[in-house]
Amino acid sequence: MSDEKNTENINITENTNEQTPAPSGETALNEPKKDVLPPHKEYAKRLLQFNTFYIQLLLSVGVIIAIGIALAVIYNVVLGVIVALSGVFLYRYLAVDEMSKKLGIRYSSGVGGITVLSCRARYGDVMWIPSRLIWFDVIKIGDKAFASEKNLELKRVFLPKTLKEIGSDIFEGCDALCEIHFEGTREEWEEIAKSSDVSTYKIYFDAKYPPIPKRKKKVK
Repeated sequence: MSDEKNTENINITENTNEQTPAPSGETALNEPKKDVLPPHKEYAKRLLQFNTFYIQLLLSVGVIIAIGIALAVIYNVVLGVIVALSGVFLYRYLAVDEMSKKLGIRYSSGVGGITVLSCRARYGDVMWIPSRLIWFDVIKIGDKAFASEKNLELKRVFLPKTLKEIGSDIFEGCDALCEIHFEGTREEWEEIAKSSDVSTYKIYFDAKYPPIPKRKKKVK
């Protein structure tokens, strides 16, 4: 384990997309190039998008549950309960699905906070685990959470200081991984990493997370 402290911003390698040449005899179309954000900006953008989606989802589900309660009181109890429960199931499905699409994370919620069950790299060779998801602290990473074919080229992982525990073999199969950046101190890391062998990786402490941009207000 390295004694080195990370007191400066970590340089993040930008994604590059190789252009496939047009087949012989065909003319390449002049399509507008899509802007490719560096991973730390892509992460910040996706987290903001998910948080915005989550607020909208809560509001929508709240309306559905309110309609269900009104139906139960005014018209039919069974129908009202069915409508209210449909809102709850809709919330659960959409929250899990959107988090997986945007952040590559699947989770379970419990007493005290969020447990990350699996992680899939979505934006390059680096991945951040947010300190908070759906308004709860991320407190645990489960066993073999990063064990996926999507993580074969993963080189750097950022972990939040809210963690209280990491499972065993969480980086199994991540052959390219060489750096772990931890938001907390060495002492905090040693406390949570007891059950996982991470001695082969270079550890950075006091790592800085990308700032999350604020939602832009619509100009009337």
